[in-house]
Amino acid sequence: MEQTKSQRSFTIQFKLAALDFLKTHSVQQTANEFKVDPKRIREWRTAKDRLEAQFETGNKNRKRLIGAGKKFDPLS
Repeated sequence: MEQTKSQRSFTIQFKLAALDFLKTHSVQQTANEFKVDPKRIREWRTAKDRLEAQFETGNKNRKRLIGAGKKFDPLS
């Protein structure tokens, strides 16, 4: 029987902690320390301003940015 990996999600607080660590370490070192793919670190670095803005509004435990996710068409 094959064991599948479950999809992990990370809070905004976790993402910002990783980005803080990134200030003094490389992307690869940060990815190893936080046990995530280096691509995630690069994506979070790109979205850092939006992550910080959402964190400051009090949504510390959200896992997605506002507006992210599948969009539903109410007419269909």
